[in-house]
Amino acid sequence: MLLRGCKWKQFLPAKPGTTEASFVPASTCVATSIQPVYAVAVGSHFKASFCIGTVALGIARTRPPSSRNAASITSVAMAPRTEVSASHTSISVLVLHGDNVLLANQCDYPQQSYALLQGSLQPGEQQHEAVARISQEQAGVAIDRNSINRLEDQSDTFCAQTSKSKQTDGASGLDLLQGKARDCANEVRLRGHEVDTAIGNPAPPLQVDEAVLADAKWFNKRWLLAFHQGTAPKSPFSFFPGEGGEARRTITSWLDQSKSESPIDQTPDVAIETGVFKYVLLVVTDTHEGRSKLIVRGDRQSGYHMDVFEKTVRELSPYKLHVAEPLGGGRIRHDDGSKAINMYGYSSAYGQAPHDLSAALVRQWYSMYAPDKITVSYEGY
Repeated sequence: MLLRGCKWKQFLPAKPGTTEASFVPASTCVATSIQPVYAVAVGSHFKASFCIGTVALGIARTRPPSSRNAASITSVAMAPRTEVSASHTSISVLVLHGDNVLLANQCDYPQQSYALLQGSLQPGEQQHEAVARISQEQAGVAIDRNSINRLEDQSDTFCAQTSKSKQTDGASGLDLLQGKARDCANEVRLRGHEVDTAIGNPAPPLQVDEAVLADAKWFNKRWLLAFHQGTAPKSPFSFFPGEGGEARRTITSWLDQSKSESPIDQTPDVAIETGVFKYVLLVVTDTHEGRSKLIVRGDRQSGYHMDVFEKTVRELSPYKLHVAEPLGGGRIRHDDGSKAINMYGYSSAYGQAPHDLSAALVRQWYSMYAPDKITVSYEGY
C-alpha cells in the first residue's frame, strides 16, 4: 500500500481511571511506502503501534508534554503488531513501606492531588519488571520483586513492598535519638522497643523524576484511611481524580479492604489542634493483643499537661486501651496557614518529652507539611 501523504498526530493519553483519549495535530510528513503492519518507537518518551487499513494509529505517551514532536522519532522496528492497545499497557503501582504508602502528583495533575504511580509496559517487558522499573525511575525507590502481586483480579494495578533495608549506621532503640532527645528519653524512661516501633523503619528517601512527577510523598496508611472516611484534620490533600474516578476507586477500595479492626490501629498516632497549646507523648497499649505504640496528644482547651493526659484516658477507655503516664510533655505552636509546627518547652508534671521523637511522629501524620517546617527546641516553657 502506498501513501501520498499523511499528518502526524500526537496521541494525548487517557486521564487516569478512564480509557478516553484525544488526538491533536502535530507536524506533517510524507510517507512513501509502508508495509501493512509496523511498530514505531518514538524516542524515550513515546511508544506507538500502527497499521494501515482496518487498525488505527495509536501513540501512548508515558511522560508529560514537552517540546518534542513528530521529529523526535528515533527508530522504526519492523515487527508484527500484537493485539495490545495503549489502555492495556498502562500500569498503576502501589508501593508500600511498613505503614507508609507512596503517592505521586504527576505534572499534569492539579496541585496537591495525589494518586498511585502510573506507567506503561515497554515492548518485551514483563509486568513485574515494569512495576520495579516504574518505582525506581519515577521515585527512586527499589522494591522487593518477590513482594509484587496484582491488587485485584484482572487489574492493571500492582502492589509491592520496598526492598528491606536497615539503618545505615546500624542504630536501633534509644541509639536512634541523639543529644538532648536521648537525654530526655532516659529521663522519662522511654524504652528502646518503643522508639524502634515509632521511627526504627524510616521510609526510603524519594528521588523524583521531574519530567514525570511534580511531587511524591510517603503517606501514613492510617491517615489516608481517616482522610477517606472524613475524620482526618483539615488538609489541602486530595485524591486524583475526584469522586467516581477509577484510580481513586482503586486506592480507596484498597484502604477499605486493608483496614484493621484492632482498636490500637484505629487510634490516631497524632491528634493536635492549631494555635499554641500543651502536648504530651504517651504510650498506649492493647493488653489483649500485647501491642503498644507511641502517640502525641495536645489541645488548646487543656490548661495543664495532666488535663491532656486525663482527656486521652477517657477518650480511649471504651476501646479497652491502657494509657500509661506521659513520657514527658511540652508545647506546640501550630500554624496551619504557613504549614509550620514547632515543638518546644517541658512539662513540670511529667518532664521534658524527647521532642525529636514527637516531631518524627508528627511528620508521618502531616505529610503535606515540608519536613523542615516541623521543628523542635528544648528551650523555654
